[in-house]
Amino acid sequence: MDEITVTEQTLAEEKVLASRFIALLFPCQNVEEFEALLQKIRKEYPKATHYCYAYRLQKEEGFSDDGEPSRSVGLPLLGLLRGKGLSRVGLVVVRYFGGTKLGLGRLKRVYQNVAATALGHAPLFSIIPAVRLLIESDYSSYEKIKKEALLRGYRLADESFSSSVRFSLLLDGTLIRQFEETLSPSSRILARTDNEVILRSVAS
Repeated sequence: MDEITVTEQTLAEEKVLASRFIALLFPCQNVEEFEALLQKIRKEYPKATHYCYAYRLQKEEGFSDDGEPSRSVGLPLLGLLRGKGLSRVGLVVVRYFGGTKLGLGRLKRVYQNVAATALGHAPLFSIIPAVRLLIESDYSSYEKIKKEALLRGYRLADESFSSSVRFSLLLDGTLIRQFEETLSPSSRILARTDNEVILRSVAS
């Protein structure tokens, strides 16, 4: 299953028996960024009773019930992210308690429903491991590579024109060998960066 992520924050809200639930799903790369965004949410929604959350990053995941019954909210939120294959994301559900207890079963359902609604609002993208190449080429070869880039969805950028052309090319990591084999003798790869990704829209 492909890794899936989001590129923008989405929000959903639900009111049940005077309690207000606000779910926020957002892109997030590391724990430090998540903590900073959580603090920002606490400031944007002051005096809330709970700030329950889950996150899935490249190599880490975590959750918190933040005062709700143990493992009743945070773990199911994490399960929702896992089930959708989401990565590099954070999910926070803010609750303003309205004075009436919902019961454990209903409480869990409301948290999950509002979180699922926020997820449903989010455009999703597959995370494709990519390679960035810095290439030097003559003008004729550059035009051929540029045409191929448009056809195959490669990302070409940072062109510099002089007696030759220098540019960067971002392409699907699984295609690197194929690309190198078709590279003309008048072109050469000056540098390669492997820690890159391409985001490809997931059809709804």
